[in-house]
Amino acid sequence: MDPKEAVVIGDAADPQVKDAKAKAEQALDMIQKDPQADLSFMVKEFGIGDLRDATNVINDIMDDKTAAATQRWQKYLEAYG
Repeated sequence: MDPKEAVVIGDAADPQVKDAKAKAEQALDMIQKDPQADLSFMVKEFGIGDLRDATNVINDIMDDKTAAATQRWQKYLEAYG
């Protein structure tokens, strides 16, 4: 999904949202540089539950269409993370 098309319906300035966004951006940056990037360190460092919580925070401030893109990413990480 094009980030320019994302619809934010919650408080993007919330500290919890900013932290979640930083984690997601780090992972996305790595994947864009190397589609085969190993993100397993994130799962070990944050724990899959923490990573899931972070992406849920992002989902909570997005409209349904935008949240669907993050949910696909969650499923990918759970399957291959």
